[in-house]
Amino acid sequence: FFFSSRRRHTRYGTVTGVQTCALPILSQAGPAETADRDAAIAVADLEACAVPLESARACVRVATLAAVAAERGNTNACSDAGVAGLLARAAGEGALLNVQINLKSLPASADKDRIEAEATRVRSELVSAADRCAAAVGASLNA
Repeated sequence: FFFSSRRRHTRYGTVTGVQTCALPILSQAGPAETADRDAAIAVADLEACAVPLESARACVRVATLAAVAAERGNTNACSDAGVAGLLARAAGEGALLNVQINLKSLPASADKDRIEAEATRVRSELVSAADRCAAAVGASLNA
């Protein structure tokens, strides 16, 4: 997971670089360059949505694993699984907030609709996995 996170950070840094390098040349650009810049920014904006969406998917996997640990693991460690589920949900919700704010930069398109639908699906899975974890922890604590 750490390696994946590091790779995404590098990838996100590249996206930011595309945006910041393209903007200073706007005033000097002709129509062809402006179109190229706009295309590069559109790609960067899509990527700016994809990176936190992928992070949210990873949080779903963590919350799912935390639920399994709470359900089947050592009952003395169920609170640890509960904390993992809570943290996964918080991190996933934060990532989805980033997706939501980045979607505002995108014009209406099939890509935007696809990302919105995927974010909704991921949020549902995240809530379900975190709730499952919380229920398993609650059952273990009350047993």
